[in-house]
Amino acid sequence: MTFRALLVVMVVAASSCTRARITLGRPVLPADAAAIVLGLSKAAVLGRLGPPDHVENEPGGSAFEYLYSHTGERGLDVSLFEASFSYEEARTRVERLRVSFDDRGNVRQVGVVLPEAAE
Repeated sequence: MTFRALLVVMVVAASSCTRARITLGRPVLPADAAAIVLGLSKAAVLGRLGPPDHVENEPGGSAFEYLYSHTGERGLDVSLFEASFSYEEARTRVERLRVSFDDRGNVRQVGVVLPEAAE
């Protein structure tokens, strides 16, 4: 075995890769979101979208919030003798649908909550 081949084997043996995916909630399909119209009852929203992830009291009514989060992470670590190299990357996608109800329990507003801008 040549020195170059031995070096390649040592680097491969001293490296490790990790990959992880984390999903919370379930995505709201566009057709389901489009079916939530003004005046629809709370019961109809629950029947279409299921239980919300968050419920809030608002002035003159309440609101349901449906959350979906998907995170993908990957990393690479290489260590050889005294030297080491580490690389990590994470990407997160968050979708939020908010449905506001009036005091009678009918939809008064539906909207997607945009992610906050990174500073």
